[in-house]
Amino acid sequence: MNNRILKCLNDQIKIEYDASNYYLSLAINFDSKGYKGISQFFYNQSTEERNHMIMVIKYIIEKGGEVEMPILKRFDVPNLIAIDAFTNSLNNEIDVTNSINESHHVALEIKDYTTANFLQWFINEQREEEDKFRSIIDKLNIIGDSGIGLYQIDQELIIPTNESI
Repeated sequence: MNNRILKCLNDQIKIEYDASNYYLSLAINFDSKGYKGISQFFYNQSTEERNHMIMVIKYIIEKGGEVEMPILKRFDVPNLIAIDAFTNSLNNEIDVTNSINESHHVALEIKDYTTANFLQWFINEQREEEDKFRSIIDKLNIIGDSGIGLYQIDQELIIPTNESI
């Protein structure tokens, strides 16, 4: 495996790992405040990012590369209000998108079309992720981040129990 793309992919593992832990921190924060829908949303986001990390790990191994396991980063998210949590999360997703795009660019530059194809799935996934966060932020901006509006958003984010963690 080309060293440049291997570095990109190992960097992506860290980014996905950090995103998973950030979302887990947000989930714990909102769960402890009684926001079951928002916390469930962030628990699910954490799992999704962890799964993305594992996909990259398995791809590196499949291609004969060496995986660099990242160090756990601690995220302190005390008293974040919902709009801030979702806005920060959107910014995080944009950073993830930029990283994937850069990795895709490197793969094309070195003519590693297999890796470029692998990364295309992530490019499409990121478009969906950014849209999901923008949609929630738009709703929070319309109805507000307190009282009945926040309650409605929280209820909307609850997934039936057979589909969640």
